[in-house]
Amino acid sequence: MSGEQLKPILTQTGISQKELAEKIGIHPQGWAKIFKSPDIKTGLLEDLCRVLDKKIDFFYQGTDYAPEDTDLTDNEKIQFLKGQITALERTIDRLTRNQPGTLVEEKKAV
Repeated sequence: MSGEQLKPILTQTGISQKELAEKIGIHPQGWAKIFKSPDIKTGLLEDLCRVLDKKIDFFYQGTDYAPEDTDLTDNEKIQFLKGQITALERTIDRLTRNQPGTLVEEKKAV
């Protein structure tokens, strides 16, 4: 799991990054480095599980690593997927910004 995948999952919990940082013992500014990481360490996920009262499966829903039988409610699954959609929309926006032939570039030309 990458930091880019982790961020929307944490957002859906409704707990601020500052509060989570305090509870797991990191500096709030440490999130920037974590969210840029290509590989989140299991120890961090375990700390988050403890603080959020979640099983590790919570972080892998919608990925190839998720077990087929999960304890997540339909609402939790929906919230997770909404977070994934938001992350993808942001990534698409960032990647297509100012690229020739994209909708963003075409809107500027009008």
